[in-house]
Amino acid sequence: MMVCSGERGASNLKVFLLLLVIFSVVHIGIKWLSVNMDFWRLEDDIKSKATMGQVLKDDEIKNDLAVKAKGYDLPLTAENFLILRHEDRQIMTITTAWEVEVRYFWGVCGERCVQTYHFEPKGEGSYAAK
Repeated sequence: MMVCSGERGASNLKVFLLLLVIFSVVHIGIKWLSVNMDFWRLEDDIKSKATMGQVLKDDEIKNDLAVKAKGYDLPLTAENFLILRHEDRQIMTITTAWEVEVRYFWGVCGERCVQTYHFEPKGEGSYAAK
């Protein structure tokens, strides 16, 4: 496909459009990746804490996870973490949830540039003595 071939300035237009596409892909990728990296890191922390039920109390686990979430700039406190202990099987389940609103392209295109992501990390682990 030849766009504007043979006209003066056609190559400048192609370069500008190519740079615009590359910028858009990089911008969206960086925004999406930064939001999901926080989710993946907290999910890993939750999974590792779920296996420490024999050593740590629920309040200690919640406080540790709240400190980690604050370090990731997530809107979570100790009350946002739900810990369930299944005593008969000695399994601990930890869950939480939050939403993040991301503004792509600095919100210049209105509501079409705003995306809300909902995250629900869950960790389950056995804390039985082996």
